[in-house]
Amino acid sequence: MKQKKILFIALVVVLSTLLGACAPVVSNWAGILVDGERIYLADGIHIYTLNAADGNLVTIPAASPQDDPIPLRFPNQSDANTMTFFAPPALTPDGQMVFPNSSPNQHSFYSINPENGNVNWSFDGSKGTWIAGALATEDGIFAPDGEGVLYALSNSGQVLWSLKASEHGLWSHPVTDGEKIYISTLDHFVLAIEPETGKVIWQAELDNLLMSAPAVGEDGRLYIGSVSGALYALDAEDGKVAWRKELQGGIWGSPVLDGDQLFVGTVDGEAGTFYAVNSADGSIIWSQPETGAIVAGALVLEDQVVYVTEIGLVQSRNKEGGSLWQDTLEGKLYAAPALAGDLVLVAPMQGNFLLAAYNLNGAQQWVFNP
Repeated sequence: MKQKKILFIALVVVLSTLLGACAPVVSNWAGILVDGERIYLADGIHIYTLNAADGNLVTIPAASPQDDPIPLRFPNQSDANTMTFFAPPALTPDGQMVFPNSSPNQHSFYSINPENGNVNWSFDGSKGTWIAGALATEDGIFAPDGEGVLYALSNSGQVLWSLKASEHGLWSHPVTDGEKIYISTLDHFVLAIEPETGKVIWQAELDNLLMSAPAVGEDGRLYIGSVSGALYALDAEDGKVAWRKELQGGIWGSPVLDGDQLFVGTVDGEAGTFYAVNSADGSIIWSQPETGAIVAGALVLEDQVVYVTEIGLVQSRNKEGGSLWQDTLEGKLYAAPALAGDLVLVAPMQGNFLLAAYNLNGAQQWVFNP
């Protein structure tokens, strides 16, 4: 056990070195889930439920009519010693909200009713610190834990199967193409898994640490980058490499596929570069250097692509690389932007608010500060 702890600490040091000054990013990137008119924000001691229109907390009636309405958040009363939430929640097909507790002192995976915050069930079988969010499909809830185990849970929290996918904690969430589950690992592998049984269909060993989930394309390929800066296209059928492209800096966030273009950012010390890449062969269409590291994946919209940098820059470009709008926030930006209707959401760390919303022209509409 001591050896595993030393290995984990060494891994954190290596990753922190790769990211320059960004050591805190290991366990505390805010997680965002958007469902219609509601935003669920996992950012520290609570998972908050917000109205997308104005950023205000959703409330539920108090037990007594004389009392003020109760903010809809989980847990209602914080306990920083045993509960920490940063992984993005997921919604199951039957309407449950599921997410892990990322506290090192308590390792529950929760299902709650998103309408009132009541706990439906919890899974307590993991002993590792949860980092990544889960994938919820008709086949089950696929939860990657901090000991390298991928759990398949039923909608009532029963273990359907478990798979030791990595010798290290799983830092990326699973994804699916509707037929197979895919997950990437810190020990350089992408695994394709049969969702009903947990059988590994294939595994592809790449060149270095894989920090993020692959992008799943309708073209039958997966796209993923490693911290060495190698960007890969894999055949989803058998995991064979279709092409590999070396970029400047390491890749931490998931690539985003848009038609025949891939958008991806890199981390090169305290700087980074944002790329548009041809998905057919990996050739670079255009690139834009930035003074801040680009840790997170991008948000691709119909006529623009929005990305953030570690030093607080929110940048929107057209798909030819031209700048449309930008803003600079106080704090660090490690989480990918999200879309809520026609609002772009950005979650800074160590800033003066937890969430900001912009319209598609870059005008800030509201901020959330609990």
